[in-house]
Amino acid sequence: MMEDVRVLLASVYSPSIEILSTQSVGGGSINQTLLLTLSNGEKVFLKHNDHPPQDFFKREAAGLRLLGQSATGPRVPRPLAWQSRFLIMEFIQEQAPSADFYPDFGRALSDMHRRTQDRYGLDHDNHIGSTPQ
Repeated sequence: MMEDVRVLLASVYSPSIEILSTQSVGGGSINQTLLLTLSNGEKVFLKHNDHPPQDFFKREAAGLRLLGQSATGPRVPRPLAWQSRFLIMEFIQEQAPSADFYPDFGRALSDMHRRTQDRYGLDHDNHIGSTPQ
């Protein structure tokens, strides 16, 4: 699997990109998660699953892109690449929240949910955890 990950990373960065290290990290209940350190100095977040539902990571990437379109919403990791068994995305470094974090996050989340459509639902099916929705 890691060679497949490296090949996809090469299409995002450069053909010479290498994975220098992997570290298990929290954040997955139905998937395994890793922090990858790359030869260009960047770190990326990898979610993988040996037997995901069809189009699972493709749909998650699409959802992250939609959430990321909100100019006033909370920060959302940018999907970089995916294939059937994994999703590679921007790594957002954890940090201690500032004094204003919670009110600012609440406002950002509220602003994101103010976007309306002429109909209910999303333009594609997806999952919440392993449950289709």
